[in-house]
Amino acid sequence: MVEYLQEKLSEQSNHCFDNISVKDYTLSENLKYNHTPKEGFVPTRKLGELLFVNLFDKMLEKVKDSLGSNFIAVRSKALKALSLIASKNPKILALETIKPVIKTRLRDVSPLVRESAVELLGKFLFWDNELMDQYFRTVCSRIVDKGPLVRKRVLKILKDIYFKTNNIQYQTEICFQLFMRLKDEERSVKEFSFRALKDILIISPAIVSENVLSFENNSRNIEKISYNSTDDSYINSSSEKLPSYPLLDKIGNNNDIPDPNSIVFSELPQNIQKNFLQAARVLSYTLSKGIEANLDISEHLKKFLDYVCDVKSEETLVSENVQGYRSVVMLSNAIFELLLISQDTEDEVFKNSRNKKTIRTDINDLKKDEDLLNLVWIISEIYPRSLGNLISQLFYNLCDPINDSKDGKTVLTIKIYTNCFQYISGIGKSFLSRTEQELLKLIQCSPQQKQQSLALLMLLDLEPGTMI
Repeated sequence: MVEYLQEKLSEQSNHCFDNISVKDYTLSENLKYNHTPKEGFVPTRKLGELLFVNLFDKMLEKVKDSLGSNFIAVRSKALKALSLIASKNPKILALETIKPVIKTRLRDVSPLVRESAVELLGKFLFWDNELMDQYFRTVCSRIVDKGPLVRKRVLKILKDIYFKTNNIQYQTEICFQLFMRLKDEERSVKEFSFRALKDILIISPAIVSENVLSFENNSRNIEKISYNSTDDSYINSSSEKLPSYPLLDKIGNNNDIPDPNSIVFSELPQNIQKNFLQAARVLSYTLSKGIEANLDISEHLKKFLDYVCDVKSEETLVSENVQGYRSVVMLSNAIFELLLISQDTEDEVFKNSRNKKTIRTDINDLKKDEDLLNLVWIISEIYPRSLGNLISQLFYNLCDPINDSKDGKTVLTIKIYTNCFQYISGIGKSFLSRTEQELLKLIQCSPQQKQQSLALLMLLDLEPGTMI
């Protein structure tokens, strides 16, 4: 029966389905409403459309009934028939009579049926925002499916959504789900998550757009690597190498770790700056989401950074690791750009509040600051050298230790300084002297600040009270 429906739909839909829109519960009602002539005369073409659509409603009902069949093969083929219908009008999937059936099949006992249901949504989810809003959470919920093939297909869809949406909430949720899959028990799922995160956060932000005039003649094609194994046959070709462009090619040779001082973020093409700023925002929101859900992903992020720059395998070249390191440096610069913007906003709020003789602190801004500092701290744990020319900008967090609202930021800043101080550049003795003075003040504050301050003073090889 399902095969018959597919055949009939294929024959008829090419002739008269393109102009049909879904507004009511059934397509036949909609077509009658829009096309029945007032004069009572029905042209042959219109009559044919009416007859087809009346038949179509019955076919759709049969497909829906087949989706509830006791036989796995019938349910799977019914999903393919529904996919054929949706290919002509994806809004079919938004019908109130269809949505519950699809969601039920996403929880089917058969992994084959679940995979077919996920594949169906993956084809049409991008058709309009309404479908995306209705099914996004549903697709995300299948990330914990028992079938590894289903999980991988869901990850593929989420990765595609990330690149096709500007909704930062969706992008944050997608990154969070990908990080959580880094601990998946199935190796192929874990590896795909690493690659997807690398594409999202490292490779795509570093791509120079062809419309950037100063770089358009020098941008090179990204090498594509296709995965032809049975497990990953559904995966599109994935970019595994960063593009090479002149500004960064001047930094050392292919086997050297680049000097972070040689990368001037403000001199990068505008679209690269914008891309890395967005990646930094998404990462900070993802960390925050994990903390709020009591699912700290900091360890997963550390593993990811190791993968980006130091992964050792026969397929990975040293030059790729260096390019990954370059992107980490650019990401670090983007984080500090956001910190400066946040600090400027906080200073402006404080100034306006003081003019009104009231002191008001924007808790959301403080929270953003702490999220970004958390991100800097994680990078400092893995690649402190990438922050050497940046961390002097955090000095303001060591000041005003009495302000309880800054306690978390102060502790994070001291931890970052402890990790990176040997790589710090562009400072003089006066900076070291001021740092020591602020650390001595912090010793008298909260126990955590005292402990971290003493550790940093010892690192500086200074006895408390001994001035530089």
